[in-house]
Amino acid sequence: MLFTAIKSQNWKIVETILEQYEFDINVIIPQKGYTALHWACWNGRADIVKRLMIMGADTSIVNENGETPLQSARTNNKT
Repeated sequence: MLFTAIKSQNWKIVETILEQYEFDINVIIPQKGYTALHWACWNGRADIVKRLMIMGADTSIVNENGETPLQSARTNNKT
């Protein structure tokens, strides 16, 4: 559910999911090898990034391209 909301960039639903459900924040999205933190960084959503990091998101996990979430943000020209 979280990944679908992040992938569709439905940030209101992402916020709701983060507030109401417990889940492994570092689960990797099977299709791309990304975590929720990668997607939020890629899309430049500092608000979601902050929330995920507070919840314990691992900033060192690399995606299938060998990028950490921060590197994903840079690749997509997000600050």
